[in-house]
Amino acid sequence: MAPTVVGGYAEFEVRRNLAAVSGERRDMGAFWLYKRCRMKDLTDPRWIKLKGILFLVVGVLSAVLLLADNPSFKAGLLFGISIWCFCRFYYFAFYVIEKYVDPSYRFSGLWSFVGYLLRRKKN
Repeated sequence: MAPTVVGGYAEFEVRRNLAAVSGERRDMGAFWLYKRCRMKDLTDPRWIKLKGILFLVVGVLSAVLLLADNPSFKAGLLFGISIWCFCRFYYFAFYVIEKYVDPSYRFSGLWSFVGYLLRRKKN
């Protein structure tokens, strides 16, 4: 079998190694795709700013489309309240927990916060 090299990984090598670990041979396409598409941290300030601007543009466009679909005061108010609540939750997840509840916790994303909550319930 000739190796297919994409992104620095030889497909058959990844499949062979994973099959050896799991003890069975099955389709490893999803694992290979995950390894191939893994992203590095974004560190360039220009790209970080562009990412922020794109979030803003997508958010504004989705808000405009939602309100254009249902142009009522009630829809606008509920939409605004939901945005405000999600922002406050995000602030709570990364700042309040870290600064006031558990100083040993370091926020690294909402999934890390979910893991933190699950680990705290077990203890």
